[in-house]
Amino acid sequence: MLKVNSSKKSLVKIAQASKLLGVHKDTLRRWEKAGKIKVVRDQKGDRLYDVSKLINSAPASQTSKVPTTEQLLKSASQHAQQSTLQPQLPALDYSALLDQTISKDNKQTGRRFYFMAAGFFLLLVLIGLGYIRVLSTQSKPQIITSLENKILAAITSQPLVKINADVKVRGSLSVSNDINGLAIATDSAGFTLTSENGKLTVVGDALLNQDLSSSGSPTFSSLNLSSTSNQLVFQSGGPAGTLTWTPTAARTITLPDTTTTLVGKDTTDTFTNKSISGSSNTFTNIPNSALTNKKITVTAGTNLTGGGDVELGSSITLSLKESPTFSGVVLLSDGTAAAPGLAFSNDTNTGLYRIGTDKIALITGGLATSGITIDSSGNLGIANNSPAYKLDVTGTANITSNTTIGGTLGVTGISTFSSTMGVSSGLSVGSTYSSLSPPTSGAIIEGNVGIGTSAPGSFALNVSGNTYLNGRLETSGNVGIANSAPSFTLDVVGTGRFSSLLNVLGNIGIGTSGAAGSALQVNGGGLFGWGTTSTALSSGAILGVNGNVGVGTTSPLANLHV
Repeated sequence: MLKVNSSKKSLVKIAQASKLLGVHKDTLRRWEKAGKIKVVRDQKGDRLYDVSKLINSAPASQTSKVPTTEQLLKSASQHAQQSTLQPQLPALDYSALLDQTISKDNKQTGRRFYFMAAGFFLLLVLIGLGYIRVLSTQSKPQIITSLENKILAAITSQPLVKINADVKVRGSLSVSNDINGLAIATDSAGFTLTSENGKLTVVGDALLNQDLSSSGSPTFSSLNLSSTSNQLVFQSGGPAGTLTWTPTAARTITLPDTTTTLVGKDTTDTFTNKSISGSSNTFTNIPNSALTNKKITVTAGTNLTGGGDVELGSSITLSLKESPTFSGVVLLSDGTAAAPGLAFSNDTNTGLYRIGTDKIALITGGLATSGITIDSSGNLGIANNSPAYKLDVTGTANITSNTTIGGTLGVTGISTFSSTMGVSSGLSVGSTYSSLSPPTSGAIIEGNVGIGTSAPGSFALNVSGNTYLNGRLETSGNVGIANSAPSFTLDVVGTGRFSSLLNVLGNIGIGTSGAAGSALQVNGGGLFGWGTTSTALSSGAILGVNGNVGVGTTSPLANLHV
């Protein structure tokens, strides 16, 4: 940018300012309103612009017409080949000259001022670059000429300075702005420090995108790896030596980050009797790595957690010093009847396994039908891996104590009760009656009942032995005594005896199949006799069916035969 002497303010009106910058007056007013440029007003209220501040404050797009430094360097190089410069150049105060020019001709157009200033500036650049060109022809070029307190600047969108020779700085080199990129392109030498103390001091963060090596013994007072991706990695086959931390006698490596991972890249990494302490640590298993004592001892006072699978070999034993507590889910393999998922070290075919969806079994001996099965319906099978009832037993069940069943007891086979069986409500027997409700304290039986016999046959009730009825016997059909096919309400085959009074409310027919015509009717030539003893018809009176009455004889031949 052009630096104008601020001791003499050169003020121009808006018309001159617009011509100087090559923009419309309205553009200047918008810049003024947006605060990009400043303006003062005279007594008449007209806008006046400070030329130096106007050039400095104008947007870069309006000053892009000025030749770039790279173009000026190229022009200066061509000019230097055709001219010879003196060793010492006088300093040129172009800013004062510019002020005088502006003061004398404020009324001239801004474009003349612009070209005049650019011409002086270009001349100064060409002279300076030509002098550098002469110095570059020497074996050890040095810049010995200074511009005192003057500032050489250019308004350009892409400033570029190229120096094609060695540069030696005897004092301090200060850079007021950021250096966006510093590339050191050498074949093999790299970046070398040859100062007396041989130290490179970096105030702030330093990023190394390549390997860092040292032929000596570097010392770090503090080495912080703040990013999770910037890890300290020890390659196998690298430089020989031992990594040692010496702040404490215990040689302790402290990893303060709770998510820090300690990684060894050697395929034969070995941890021997080492401790990893902290609130949260990661122990990563490297393939083919070894634990020399075959044991991991955890002495943390809180929880041991893991984010992946933990696999122990078949010959490895996991021993727990105390009773563990699991706050999450413990997942087991399904297993089989022969090798259940949860088994015992001394009995591998006994344990718990998953039969199928929502069905587990507790088995012994590796047999699927030798255990207990529970399904999602709440059915329990004993020696039955497909239970259909709440208790489904395959085989003989023996209950030696009292058993209370609040619901229905279904028995498909033979049940033997060595003691008393009590039914508090009712008893239903038979496949059809089992789903019916029996009467209170009663029993309903489907089929024939045998008492004292295992073959009731076709009889609904077949009693083998004496029957005692201490109450009334009611029947709606015929009763046969010694008669399996009774034709009458009471059909007796054989001799009948009544030891007590026989009270007959209706007529009695003897020897007749029809209804008796009188209170006592004897048909078929039979006899009706009564006497004083129990001897049959020998001492009493005999009444023949033919109308004869015999006294002392069982064969009366007349109406009265004594």
